[in-house]
Amino acid sequence: GDSRFSVEAKARDLLPAWIAVLALLIVPAVVAIGLNYEFFSAAAHARGQAHPVLKTPHPGAFLLLLVTFFAGIPVLIAYWVAQFRYLASRTRLAEIRFHSAARGGPVVGRAILFGLALAVIFAVLGGGFVGVIAIAMKGGAAGVTASAATAAQRAAAIKSLALVILPAAIGFYVLIILITQILAYRVLRLGVLRHLATTLEIENFAMVEQVVQSSTPRQRFGIADSFEFGAF
Repeated sequence: GDSRFSVEAKARDLLPAWIAVLALLIVPAVVAIGLNYEFFSAAAHARGQAHPVLKTPHPGAFLLLLVTFFAGIPVLIAYWVAQFRYLASRTRLAEIRFHSAARGGPVVGRAILFGLALAVIFAVLGGGFVGVIAIAMKGGAAGVTASAATAAQRAAAIKSLALVILPAAIGFYVLIILITQILAYRVLRLGVLRHLATTLEIENFAMVEQVVQSSTPRQRFGIADSFEFGAF
């Protein structure tokens, strides 16, 4: 059309929310790495040594990582929602304005629900995979360890064991990817988009009738756009 979007936003307006992200997500993670500097350096120095001397990880680092995971990540998600809410309120198209009442709580709740569902799926599939491997190894152990078995029999047992483990690993991997994508779409993405859409208000929407298609196009790529060449 013949109208343009405009955004009247300033980074400093989002600075207080970003400081909270720094304080609860980034700073604890950096401090945790710094506390374990001697541990990492000793582990790197011990490579190739016959009798390496390793240091124990700093106990405070684990607590800092807990803060990062359980406090920093929710604060980061809440910041993303605040950023969307702020940018929506600063965006206009001619006389049309937008107002968002999106809240971080429902989005964080969706993320927690997604994480719990993912943990259950991983536990169930992981247990099934371990069970399949255990059964396969138990069945192939007789052919591998029997004292009367020949080298050819042991090689055949190992080959049959690999033929079971490899397809099982590929199958579980593909299954996890598919289930993860379905969960992410159904539990996380749809819920978040629904919340953002239902809390968004459009002011002066009747003015959209004045946003008409231009009679003199600025570009001559209409046919190319039909083939999604813009993606390249």
